[in-house]
Amino acid sequence: MPRFTIQVPFLLMLIFAGYMLGNVGTPLLSQEPSRDAPTIAEPDGKPADKSKPVQVYILLGQSNMLGFGRVSPADKSGTLEYMIKKKGKYPYLVDEDGQWTERKDVRYTHVMDKRGAGLTDFDVFSDMKNQWLTVKGNFGPELGFGHIMGQIHDEPVLVLKACIGNRSLGWDLLPPGSERYEFDGKIHAGYQDNPSSWVEGEPKKEVNWYAGRQYDADTNHAKNVLKNLDKYYPGLNRAKDPVQDKKAQAAIEGLKTEIAAKEDFARRARFTKEGFQKFQNELNGMRQKLSGMEAQSRGYQIAGFVFWQGHKDQNPAHASRYEQNLVHLIKTLREDFDAPDAKFVLATIAFGGELTGQALEICNAQLGVDGDSGRYPEFKGNVTAIDARPFWREKEISPSGQGYHYNHNAETYMEVGEALGWAMADLWERPTKSSK
Repeated sequence: MPRFTIQVPFLLMLIFAGYMLGNVGTPLLSQEPSRDAPTIAEPDGKPADKSKPVQVYILLGQSNMLGFGRVSPADKSGTLEYMIKKKGKYPYLVDEDGQWTERKDVRYTHVMDKRGAGLTDFDVFSDMKNQWLTVKGNFGPELGFGHIMGQIHDEPVLVLKACIGNRSLGWDLLPPGSERYEFDGKIHAGYQDNPSSWVEGEPKKEVNWYAGRQYDADTNHAKNVLKNLDKYYPGLNRAKDPVQDKKAQAAIEGLKTEIAAKEDFARRARFTKEGFQKFQNELNGMRQKLSGMEAQSRGYQIAGFVFWQGHKDQNPAHASRYEQNLVHLIKTLREDFDAPDAKFVLATIAFGGELTGQALEICNAQLGVDGDSGRYPEFKGNVTAIDARPFWREKEISPSGQGYHYNHNAETYMEVGEALGWAMADLWERPTKSSK
């Protein structure tokens, strides 16, 4: 469980006040927003309590989730070394000897498609990173996010990134169950369709890909990591006593039977409003107990998902479906990983700071799925979107002018990562409500 109480960030309150009032273009906050967030402490170098289930956070998206924040040189504006040495930011990343700190309670793993692997050969992938959380090469939001997760959890934490660049939600990451739709005279792909669009009645020009292929790859890569947890989180020593394991499985099955009986009773019974609320609270308590028992048995719990994506969906068809696809993605991931109560945080796109056209449409769709927006009551208390636009930095104060990679500005990636981390920490302080 989290180690301390996180107050609802004033940043998020401002974002959604502006959003609900119909903001249509400009950033909702100044470039230097103040946040009511605790300080991130320098890690103490101690491992987590490995007798507890590993808390797994799965990070998904495209190239900016993959990470293009520059570390050096120290005299280059916008690099991480510059921000630390010249601006005094992120002191928790450096120890008293000036070396990069390393969290022994947070493991960082990044898995990705391997060149030459078959289209559906999802058991073949590359381990891009498998290390204790530290600064080593270009980075994404996992750095700030992971430090916050290590701070709020007593349990071991695995930050598991499964993504590759140049992928759209409307095609590559389209989740299972997504249906075809018509837009501007063309039929656009549903899950597993090929190609991405076609004119009804005309021959299809198929490609060596299919709708949702990257979703399938990334989720399967992540599941492979979880099947081999000792490789990716060394020192767990998960040897099981066969007798105790058999008892634990029997207890899990018994509790499942009790829950099923209660759910069946609820379908036939009549309740007063107060009686129904009491019944639901009891049932939710049983479900949470089951989730904890299952996590203890398998050695890990899917604690949450983190998503940062949107650049490649900047076309009329994909932008028009972005919100619908995003809602479906959240629900599908929870179902796919058997984690109905896993929390979900995402960051908006922010290219250029001020957005227009399809970029703005996507940004508003991303803000719209936040549980506090009121659009999706089932996401209340378990889905948060952070507005990344205030964290855009111009090329004049950045290592490069590559805008679609946020000019490689380390401050952008750190601020987005920290904002996602505090948003996740805040969700841990709210009652969990399943969206299945």
